[in-house]
Amino acid sequence: MNEPTSQRWPATARMGFRFLFSYLVLFFLPFPSGLVQPDWLGSLFDPFWNWLVPAAAAPFHIEIPNINNGGSGDSTLDYLRLLCIVVLAVLATIVWSAIDRRRDNYRKLYAWSRIWLRYALALCMLTYGSVKVLMVQFEPPAYGRLIEPLGQLSPMALLWTFMGYSTTYTSFTGITEVIGGVLLLFRRTTTLGALIVVGAMTNVLILNISYDVPVKIGSAHILLLAIVLLAPDLRRLANFFVLNRETPPASLGPEFTSRGLRRLGLVLKAIFIVSVIGYISVDTYSNYRQHLTQMEKPPVPPEGWYTIASIKRDGQTIGPVSLSDAQWKTFSLRGSFVNVRAVDGTLYRFKTDGDILHDPVHLLPVDDKRELIAGATPVGPVALNMSDGGQATLLGTFNGHTVEAAMQRENPADMPLMKTGFRWIIESPYFH
Repeated sequence: MNEPTSQRWPATARMGFRFLFSYLVLFFLPFPSGLVQPDWLGSLFDPFWNWLVPAAAAPFHIEIPNINNGGSGDSTLDYLRLLCIVVLAVLATIVWSAIDRRRDNYRKLYAWSRIWLRYALALCMLTYGSVKVLMVQFEPPAYGRLIEPLGQLSPMALLWTFMGYSTTYTSFTGITEVIGGVLLLFRRTTTLGALIVVGAMTNVLILNISYDVPVKIGSAHILLLAIVLLAPDLRRLANFFVLNRETPPASLGPEFTSRGLRRLGLVLKAIFIVSVIGYISVDTYSNYRQHLTQMEKPPVPPEGWYTIASIKRDGQTIGPVSLSDAQWKTFSLRGSFVNVRAVDGTLYRFKTDGDILHDPVHLLPVDDKRELIAGATPVGPVALNMSDGGQATLLGTFNGHTVEAAMQRENPADMPLMKTGFRWIIESPYFH
């Protein structure tokens, strides 16, 4: 950008620019699909890709499982779309090189396209950052998550629990992304904004790869866009940070020659910034309010999670009772559903056919989707008796034996994860 306007680029540089420009236009125009709000800004060409990709895959007998994939950005369709973009970018580069081989450089085209790239990246960062600031993307671990064994979590669920636990850390990452996005809206602060985005999105990409989060394609391209914006300043950054040399100011072109055009540009810029920030703020707050109503509510007794203290079978005190040759460890009740977890981690799921607190009920086996298992033998009848201090007794019939289990209700707020907060002074590590 700081070279003379008439300087001729090497052939490899011109070829590389044509390919990169074509690739970025195909992937990001007008804004990256699924990575910005409002959603329609990035989905204008989705119908085209949803037609082209299956049509291109059909001759190779490649099966595309499902276009409506529940939000995954790393589906078969997405990778095939990426392959189509690469092929189309190569074809565009060949045609472009053939009809425009005499051009010396593409400084003006890059300068103008850089404006679009800045705003596209800024919109991505404002979208991603705002949902973290208000804890819309992540939420504090609820009752169901707290009682689930760590080994039963998927890598993505583990990351969501880790991020949701600390409002401070999650909001900090969101504020960092928002700051990077805002700085990208202005030419003079683009380099600083791109540096912040490179740091933030490198961390996001590594997390997505490490914890199997299906946004690897999207986060990698957001990082790529930040690197593209930084590319003209790499020599200046090396001089400043590494070589301790004098660093000249960067070119902030293009510049409008007419005062009227400059004023029009400022007006359009102001309208865009106010509209985008206003929309994202209102949309995020609306999602936050909706998110609050959908969050899992704390269980109210007798609902809750119980540890087994002791068990009598056929009137005799024994160790943990057997259920299909597995020993009991915990009992939980949520609505009309009962879970019994064995010592070996096996989880048995049931649905009650009545109010377990007031009348004896039967426990009907269900699967992990809480649907009744056809042909499974009901357990029971059983009843739950509550007493003060969270103590309870489970009475019933299991595997042909009368069972009386003494249990203690556990309060999620008393769990070490939830009751151990921030401390400045720690005499010894608490590693439970």
